[in-house]
Amino acid sequence: MIFGLHFGLEACTRLGLASTKLPDSRIQTAVSMLCAKPAVSVRHISFLLGLSESRLEHLFKEQMGCPIREFRKIRRLDNAVCLLELTDKPMKEIAWLLGYRHTSNFNRAFHRNFGRTPQDFRLLSRK
Repeated sequence: MIFGLHFGLEACTRLGLASTKLPDSRIQTAVSMLCAKPAVSVRHISFLLGLSESRLEHLFKEQMGCPIREFRKIRRLDNAVCLLELTDKPMKEIAWLLGYRHTSNFNRAFHRNFGRTPQDFRLLSRK
């Protein structure tokens, strides 16, 4: 199993949505792209794959068991955890690297998912 696909299935499994069937090559490519660069937009992926956004969303959910936008969010936040634990990059830079246009959006998404702010998470992870 390719590296990105493994983490893709793992992310969907955490949501209780993973399928046991291996997705087609277009969806495998989408998963690999999202794992390599979580900031990539669904629009860009659909363009590169020659699919409409709605068709990509349909195929992704059908084959991976979770919506592509939810998967993208999980990958972004998983990468945020790594960056917060392993680097001293400022929050603004981490947010930008993950594709958030505004730090406040990153802070809100992180807090909704983990129950604490990125700053608090970083402090607690270093104790």
